[in-house]
Amino acid sequence: MERREDLNPDLYWHGVTAKRRPDQPALPHERGRGAGGSSSVNGLVAVRPEAADVDAWEQDYGARGWGFTEFLPALSRMETDLDYGDMPYHGNSGPIPVIREPEEYWGDVDRALHDSAREAGLPWFDDYNAPGSTGVARYPGNSNRDGLRISTNHGYLDPARERDNLCIMGDAHVVAVESAGDRATGVRLLGGTVVRPAADGEVIVSAGAVHTPAVLLRSGIGTGSELRRLGIGQVAELPVGVGLQDHAIVFIDFTPHEGRYLTQDLRPTNVAVHYSSGMPDTGPNDMCILGTNHNYWFGNADSGLAVQLNESHSRGSLDCRRPTRSSIRCSSSDCSRTRRIFRGWSTVSSARSTSCPGRHSAGSWWANPAPPGGGGRVRTGQGRRARLFHCAHGRRG
Repeated sequence: MERREDLNPDLYWHGVTAKRRPDQPALPHERGRGAGGSSSVNGLVAVRPEAADVDAWEQDYGARGWGFTEFLPALSRMETDLDYGDMPYHGNSGPIPVIREPEEYWGDVDRALHDSAREAGLPWFDDYNAPGSTGVARYPGNSNRDGLRISTNHGYLDPARERDNLCIMGDAHVVAVESAGDRATGVRLLGGTVVRPAADGEVIVSAGAVHTPAVLLRSGIGTGSELRRLGIGQVAELPVGVGLQDHAIVFIDFTPHEGRYLTQDLRPTNVAVHYSSGMPDTGPNDMCILGTNHNYWFGNADSGLAVQLNESHSRGSLDCRRPTRSSIRCSSSDCSRTRRIFRGWSTVSSARSTSCPGRHSAGSWWANPAPPGGGGRVRTGQGRRARLFHCAHGRRG
């Protein structure tokens, strides 16, 4: 099954593709278009980075002042955590609400994942974003109590729209940054119009991980070899469009039983399991399993699990020729962990809701080594308890 091609072009950029291996067909790379960018269309997830990953910015890469202790206040300022706002490591007055669905609104896959993981010995730690959290948790999202998605447009831009010093231009496609010497002087729009900041202003390019490097490359900012290939004169020598990162996901699909129970306005994911693989050169919680009540990546008729590498060692590059394409060559560590998913994982299904008819066999859910807490095998239960299948039709993300 291919990814959806009918996405609204007013909300999604079309013509952007990605591939993870040279022999892999390029697939659509869904990027949000318009105010709010991808925060208006993505998976509705409000997950913080691991503290150890942020500390590595400072300790390993020399980004002084960017360790987790210094970074935490910024994380707290941006949120209003509707469950844990009174905790010292959370915020209660920021522009983006963070909420976790109560259990009564979970789907059948959420419940099966929760029950199986707890039976396997993983701890329950309700606040996924708390420092030191690991194990089974409710997956936090950026929506209010009424279920309305709060994008960066809603949280940051809408409250400022009436400011006298703010002008928002719609249908303004930025092609490149205009410059004089080593100073940016404005931006050039599709059609040739140049927009310049105030005399004491500045130009900030914030177009996301794919379109920011594309804008910079079209502006002559990048490596000499890449700009020569594109036929663009060089303004500055900088490593633009390299070092691209993304997290690989393995999708393992279930075919739901007819008449399965689905709550109203069901989110795809309400329960997640984050844990450490224990493989060399990996940090805490480098892996995560997401219950997927309906698979919005490949069409809502399916459900299953999404198993992702929270910590990615792979690096890639961006090619801004038409169509724009990002390419990430999978590192040996990422490939090993991904292969382990296929060889050692089994899908989890609710005994009352999902099945893989004719394509399953009993198997161990957890890959070796077993997760913290012991037991690498989940026993088949009765009634509403989860049972294990090994589905042959898992897909690479």
